[in-house]
Amino acid sequence: MAAKHTEQSFVFANALMVTPVVEANAESVSAYVPARTFINMKDYSVVTSTGEKMDIAVQPDVAINHLMPGKIVTKQMGDFLTTTDLKDNLFTLVANRDEFGHAEGTLYVDDGVTLDQPYDYMEFQLSANSFKKWVKGESSNTKNLDSLIITNAKDLADVNFVCARATDGYAKTDLKATASGDAGAEIVTITSVDGSPIDLGAIKDIHWGSSATDLNLCDIASQYYKVKGDPIDLTGPTATATLTS
Repeated sequence: MAAKHTEQSFVFANALMVTPVVEANAESVSAYVPARTFINMKDYSVVTSTGEKMDIAVQPDVAINHLMPGKIVTKQMGDFLTTTDLKDNLFTLVANRDEFGHAEGTLYVDDGVTLDQPYDYMEFQLSANSFKKWVKGESSNTKNLDSLIITNAKDLADVNFVCARATDGYAKTDLKATASGDAGAEIVTITSVDGSPIDLGAIKDIHWGSSATDLNLCDIASQYYKVKGDPIDLTGPTATATLTS
């Protein structure tokens, strides 16, 4: 009984808690859920646990899996049978922020066939009001993103600016942020303004926030210091200025 009711759940890739259904026609499964807030990967509903055994509803069309706090994973929708099909599908990044507003993850993509080949390997980090990407290995494959979904995001409901900065030249592209979900299950979905795919390979950073409370990193003026009061005297061989936050 212990194996059936407690130990059948397992963690995949140190990010997803998978709960298989081991009884025919079961409507729910009982599983131990560690303390903290998990996100259902099908509908992004919240499961909050104090470290207890819980009954989880069976989802007949997908495996039951929940994203752990502080993790970013890649999701792909659609019908596919081969690695080539998978490579051509759009990526969705899902980030479940922890209690500090932080999440991180990786993406590795190859052709699934060749032993010696170029590959894509990226590291992602989400903290405060920014998403950052580091490239550790890159192929010539196109990597298209349909959206960045941020969960546990009740403090981001008032976001009114969002943009991507390019790896090449740090050029800015405005994006769109849409808040949804019930209280306690707030979600912010970041997409392109017109709904077209976003070139994940070309992105360096994504910034967002509320103009009422946050520094707007999408505004080029935020990249510069400003002089308050008398102008600095630049006529002599030296000049002194004091910078304050």
